Amino acid sequence: MLYAAKRQAQTDSKMALGFIRHALDEYKHTDLFRKIIAALHDPIKQDKPDIRFLPNMEISKGYIDPSRFLFDKMDLNRFSTFIGVNENSAHKLFNKLKFRFGNDRNLKISETESREIINSLEIILADEERHSKYAFEYSRKNMPNIKFKILSKWEIFNTKIRAFYASQGRINRGIAAIIYMFVIILMYPFRFAISFPIKKENDLLNPKGENLMI
Repeated sequence: MLYAAKRQAQTDSKMALGFIRHALDEYKHTDLFRKIIAALHDPIKQDKPDIRFLPNMEISKGYIDPSRFLFDKMDLNRFSTFIGVNENSAHKLFNKLKFRFGNDRNLKISETESREIINSLEIILADEERHSKYAFEYSRKNMPNIKFKILSKWEIFNTKIRAFYASQGRINRGIAAIIYMFVIILMYPFRFAISFPIKKENDLLNPKGENLMI
């Protein structure tokens, strides 16, 4: 969203500001998620949950295309529809979580912790609903209704495919293993044509090579 704001700053400053606000909301959500994870962590267990952000996971799970930004990949109408669909999908997911935290008595958390988690989710839900509303309003305003419906259904389908792909860790590893094996088989006939330079071994105990230890 920050990249989209940068690209729109010269042509539509109001929209760029909206993108910046959206990005700030996402940073806020990250902080709220950290608090939720901390509340769910069992204090009896010594190990703390790893809540570090790992950028490579965004790529490996198919959420980000490393070759280019979505704002460059899509026109503005499709980009706004994409945002609307995904924000609406996130809203539905967080609403289910809110319902569970309010009704699942098997969770090992106090009523106070449950209330705090629900409050955090309500903040996120309000933001996601607003993001989806603004994105869809722009799409409906700038394209024919039939095109909007088709594009929305297409993005919903793509979102479900990405979610399925991200959730199938074993299948992904299996596909990767097959691809690696296929590449190795293709390279096998050329194994004698490929040579690598022999690495020179350095004797660090030899006085002549003492500078290598610095």
